[in-house]
Formats: sequence, structure tokens, C-alpha cells
Amino acid sequence: MMRLVAMRPGALCFVLLFSFSFFSCRLRIARWERRVPEGAINFTGLVVEAGNPLPGDPHGVRAQKIRLADGTPVLIRTDLPAQKGDRIEGRAVFECAEGARNPGGFSERNWLWSRGAVWIGRSGSFRLDPRQGFFLWFARLPDRIRDFVRQHHLPLWESRCGPLILSLVTGDTRLLQDRQTFFLRSSGLSHLTSVSGTHLILLLGPLMWLARKSRLPLKARQWAILPLILLPGILSGWKSGISRASLVLFASKLDFFTRLRRDGFNLLLLIGSILLAAKPYAIFDQSFWMSLSAAGAVFHTAKRLSGRSGSPVYTKLRAAMVFSAAAQGVILPYQITTAPGIHLLSPFLNMAALPLAAYLMAASYPALFVLSFLPRSSELFAPTTRAIAALLNPAADLLMWMSEAVAKTHAAFIPLKWCLLFLPLIAFWAWFFAKKKRKLPPAAALAASSLGWLLVVCLAIFSTPAAKVIFFDVGQGDATLFITESGQTLIIDGGDKNHGYRTIIPAARMQALGKIDLAIVTHAHNDHAWGIAELMDAGLIGHLCLPAVEADSQTGPLHEEDMTALLLEMAKESNLPVTLLQAGDSIRLGKSLIEVLHPDSRSGRVDLNEASLVMRVTMGGLSLLMTGDLTEEGERAILRSRVDCSADLLHVAHHGSRHSSSADFLEASNPKTALISSGRNNRYGHPHLHVLDRLDQRAVRILRTDESGAVFLKIRGGKGRITTWLPCAGRTE
Repeated sequence: MMRLVAMRPGALCFVLLFSFSFFSCRLRIARWERRVPEGAINFTGLVVEAGNPLPGDPHGVRAQKIRLADGTPVLIRTDLPAQKGDRIEGRAVFECAEGARNPGGFSERNWLWSRGAVWIGRSGSFRLDPRQGFFLWFARLPDRIRDFVRQHHLPLWESRCGPLILSLVTGDTRLLQDRQTFFLRSSGLSHLTSVSGTHLILLLGPLMWLARKSRLPLKARQWAILPLILLPGILSGWKSGISRASLVLFASKLDFFTRLRRDGFNLLLLIGSILLAAKPYAIFDQSFWMSLSAAGAVFHTAKRLSGRSGSPVYTKLRAAMVFSAAAQGVILPYQITTAPGIHLLSPFLNMAALPLAAYLMAASYPALFVLSFLPRSSELFAPTTRAIAALLNPAADLLMWMSEAVAKTHAAFIPLKWCLLFLPLIAFWAWFFAKKKRKLPPAAALAASSLGWLLVVCLAIFSTPAAKVIFFDVGQGDATLFITESGQTLIIDGGDKNHGYRTIIPAARMQALGKIDLAIVTHAHNDHAWGIAELMDAGLIGHLCLPAVEADSQTGPLHEEDMTALLLEMAKESNLPVTLLQAGDSIRLGKSLIEVLHPDSRSGRVDLNEASLVMRVTMGGLSLLMTGDLTEEGERAILRSRVDCSADLLHVAHHGSRHSSSADFLEASNPKTALISSGRNNRYGHPHLHVLDRLDQRAVRILRTDESGAVFLKIRGGKGRITTWLPCAGRTE
């Protein structure tokens, strides 16, 4: 008979450790920010966390956390094969990491803080001073195991299922394509690539079933299971989720030997305290809080469901649905910076995907074990790897197909701001019905309270609608999103590769957009068109527009790729309507007007930049001139046509290149504000000083994405208000 231990000192311990960790960590971070000057400096430091290189690239660049001589922890990127305890010295350019540069974007600052660092060294020359020792050998053992798994099993990771299997068993998602990562995140399956308690259950479930079928004594089976609890943590590097899950499971297994049954919440908070004591900077790690919250929700739900009767199949299905809903509901407030919304099909998809994930993991761990004992040069290694991949490919393909199908079902996606608006009402009714002695209120009361809250939400959202324009910070590229007063959407250019998935889609979801009605590519160079291609791949574009020219890309810069053929092929495969635009065309989008000023329809050896679409967008009484990568020759063509190109805001051509924005063109457009989209510390020197001088001479207000991050223009009643994502630029116009 097991005795219940109901005391809850864990809550007090957790609150005390959280308070101490928060204040002590913030003080240390503030002190570290003042210690290292920005720029190139000489340094020497001790490696405290050795990074793992990509599979197949053992000598590639990795992130190494080192502690400088003055005690300041920094992160450097180097190809040196440094190990924990080695010393690195050299000269590097250090920068203090900053937060997200776009709404819903990745925050390098939060990521560094969660790792206990502030500064990051991006380039430099380094020298490695290796150290050896008995204790260092043991301290480096987990890193060596992780490196061995990544490099020795490379043929498996290079197979069709390899990137997904690597993410499932180690949590390393670097081999996944951005589209795969997006589909997994949007469909609610990204938790499978973050090693946690689910992975422990999927790993140990089949093993415990086999153990029960064996004739081993119960105690022997329990002792045999305990070491296996460590395996996912070792392979993944002991992230917050798997650390919490391993400690909880380890403690529950010890209950069998101590004959105690610990209170679940007390145990969870005590383990949270242990994790904070070991890694105090976990307070800045969102996954730490999401893991604790989800585990708490599951504990509470399990307690509420205990004792309820029903058929075994119904009970399991009900528990799976309720556990999934509870976990997703409790982590909803945390998702505002990572997953801007929830998918209504996600709980059902999880029920279908978990058996596939269980099969993949149950087969992958033994496969890794077998391959580890086969030398790469062995004649058996290659056929064994192919056989394993053949067994895993169908399940992996099906899992990715389901995630893509659900992610592209945009009608079932609920944007996060809608979820948060209704969260107070949902939380109230959940609390009301959770009370055992509560009686069901009258239907009229339930309807009245719900309708009252709905009225408040509608008044807050739909009163005095405003048009919005977002100029994204996509580095050395262009991407601008327009949202009319009536909700129609337009995007002009999409930035370079990965910006569609990493920048535009999260920001669009933050604006509660399920689809973008119209996409216009000013010209098909990769720094303007790749992001649009990714949006098309995600099924978010309703109509595509391209310049009506047959430009010769060979006349442009050699490093720039003409993506016209790819865009047309993708549009054909997805039955997406395509319109070719030329000077004189116009498009109505609600009350907004898009006038095409350039180029004329022509063919031959025309530079793609010179043939960029130039459009004047009139929205809410203000006009914006979008110029793509227009050259001075293109500007002269517009001036010769005598078309009206005046505008309140000028999107400066070609990221501020000296070969654009001539004095005559600026006089003709006569803007009050100029927006320059350029990358931080770009190698081209954009924006050029001559362009900035010409704008200054005309007293034009200049906004730059490399300085201010994303720029927002809100138009209401014929007046515009400009704000910037980063606080370094002016706030109003």
C-alpha cells in the first residue's frame, strides 16, 4: 500500500528561487552589458558550453559559449573543434544581441539571455589551447556522444526521413527545411521536435510493454528502466522540457521503491526549483515556462478525470483529447511570440500523429544503437542504413503530409489576438464549471454574458477602422504589407530566402490574416521574390502579379537570380491566377488604388532592376511610391513619360544605392518621408551617403529598417502615424 505525501513546500521553494533568480540574473546581465565594448577586441576565455556542428560537417562553424577572463560569458561562432574546458583566445567583433526586428520574429536577445550570455562574437581570428584531464574527460562525454550520433549516422540523416528523425530523437531541427518547420509549427506538431515528456513516453512505452511480457521480477524491470530515462536527455543536451520530464518520471519510478505517492503539483514545483537552481537563466526561456504549465495542466486534468467510468477505447480517446486541449489552452498566453495562433484541427492531428511518432521513435532508438556498433567502412553499414530508412520513410512522409495538409487549412486557424480576446470569457466559464458544487446557470445568463463579451470585443476591433502598412526588416531586401480599412491585403515583394516563413507569415498571423489577397513582385531577383515564393508554397497568396517584361537577367549583377520562371511554375502547379502589369494599369483593392507607372511592355536585353515595377499606392488619402530596385535609367524613363509620381512617402529604390534616387526624381516625387529598406552592416554600403545627402537637402524625413527594424504606418481619416518596432527611431509623424 502506497502512502500519499500531500505537503506542498514546492510552491514556496519555487517562488523564492524564481525571485532570487530573476533579480540576480537581471543584475548580472546589466553588469555584463557594460563590460564588453562593441567592436573588435582581443579576448581570452574558457569554453563552458561546446556547440555541436551540423551532421556531415564536423569542422563547420558552431556556437561556443565561453567565459572571458573577467567572468563575462559570451557566445562566439567558430569552426574550431573546441571542447568543454579548452581555452580560446583571439580577436573578435562583439555585438550586444537585440530583440526581434519584426512582429512575431526571432529574438536573439531572449535566446542569448536564456543561455546566460549577452554578447555574441560574429567574426574574428581564434586560436585554440586544448586542455586534458580526468574530470574533463567525464564532463565532455555527453558532448562526444551527441557529436558521434550526428556524424557517425550521417547517411541516415541524409535520407528522406533523416531530418525529421534527427529532430525527433535529438531535438536538432537544423536539417529541417523552413517549410517543414513552418508546417509542423502551424499544425501544432512542433512539440515533437522539442524533446520532452512526450518523447519519454513514446520511448519507454514499448519497452515497458516488453518488460511486462518478460519473466523478470517487478523490481528488476523498474531498475532496468531507470537508466533509459537518461537517453533522450543526453542526446538532446538536457533542454528544459526533457529535464523536467526526466526528473518527474525518475521520481515517480522511485515511488515504487520508497512506497510513497507524491503530490503531483508539489513534485512539479520542486523539480522546477531544482531546474532554476541548476540553470537560473531558464527564467528567460519560454520553453521552461511552457513545459511547466503544460505539465501542470495535464496533472490537473488527470486528477479531474480520475474515477470516471466508460469503455476503455472511449476513456483513452477522451483523455487524449482533454489532455491535448488542456495543454494547448494553458500555454496559449506564451504563444504570442512563437506561434501567433492556434489550429482547431491540431488536437485531432495530434491524436493521429502520435502513433506515427511513437513508431518512428520506437524504431529509431534501436536503429541508432545497431548502427553505432557498425563501422562506417563496414560493408553492412550502407545496406543497413538503407533498410532502416526504407522502414521509416513511409511513416515520416505521412507525418509531414498530414502537417502540411492541416497547416494549409487556413479556415481552421484562429489568430492569436482573437484567442486572447476571448480568453477571459473562456477562463471564467472553465473556472465556473470546474467547481463541483456549481449548478448550471440559466441558459439566458450564459447567453447574455457571452453576447455581452462578444459586443465588447467587436466594439474594440471594428470601431474606426484604419489602414495599415508594414515595412518589414528583411535585411538586404524589400517586403511591404498593406492592409486596407475594409481588410483587403496586398504584399509588395517578400524579401530573400527564409523571410517568407520566418518574418512575413508570423507578422501576418499577428495581424490576424489568414490569407493575402494580392502579391506583387516588383522584379524577380531573389532578394525581392524568394519570400513571395515561400508564401505561395504555404498557400497564403490569392493572386500573383509580375512585371510585363521579358528582361534579360544576364545584364544584371551575377549574384542575383531571376526567379520569374520558378514563380510562374509554382503558380501553375497551384492554379494561382497571374497578371502581368505594365505602365498604365491600375488595380482597385477596396477603397485603395494601385497605379502602375513603370515599366512599358518590352523585351530584349533589359536589366531586371531597370524594369522594376513602380507603383503609386493611394490608401486612406495618402500616397506611397513603391520603386523596387529602379535605376537612374528607369527614373529618367518615368520623368520622360510625364506621369504624376508625387507621393507622401517614397520607398527609396534599390536599398539606397547611389545609382538611384536622383535629384530630378526626388523633385518630381516630392516626398515628405522616405523609407529605406537595407540590411545591417551590409557589404554594399547601402544606403549611400549621396542618397542620404540628397534626401537631407530636401528636408525629407528618413526611416531605415537597418536602424529601426520594421516600420508601421497607420492611416486614419487622411492622416498617417508612423511608429517603429525598435525604439531608436522617431515615433510619430
